[in-house]
Amino acid sequence: MLRNKKFSKQEKVNVIPILDAVFIFIFFLLMSAQFIDLYEINTKKPIIEEVSSNESAGNIKSKNFRVHIYEEEIRVTEGMKETLISKFKWEDASFAEFRALLIKLKKDNAKESSIIVKPHKDVDFKSVIKVVDAAQQYVILEGAKKEKIFRSVAFESME
Repeated sequence: MLRNKKFSKQEKVNVIPILDAVFIFIFFLLMSAQFIDLYEINTKKPIIEEVSSNESAGNIKSKNFRVHIYEEEIRVTEGMKETLISKFKWEDASFAEFRALLIKLKKDNAKESSIIVKPHKDVDFKSVIKVVDAAQQYVILEGAKKEKIFRSVAFESME
């Protein structure tokens, strides 16, 4: 009987060394983690309208202006068939002409409030931001009213 009591006594598991190892592991994990800043642009998806063949072009609500951004140039197109309006190099003088074209497009199409930006996959983020800023800059259009050239900017999938 006495022998059974000796063998039935259970020893306690010492968890303190395990907890010490876990806390040290967490410390090294946090020290080796890389924290990066992520930037995002609030956008909307492009609006696509279906038009029947018997419907005239004058009844289409949106002109669907698109800005294709490439490494060496910017192309501005119109419509679903993407008819080329103009293209510009990335020099400062050409970029000023690009802004002037956006203002002209807005003046000619006062009801148009959105533009679609389609960047190439190799274009850097700063170039995309520069184009979006140009499309959303404030100008005086009709009367003394100051408003954005295009209120909303949508991004189409990259080429």
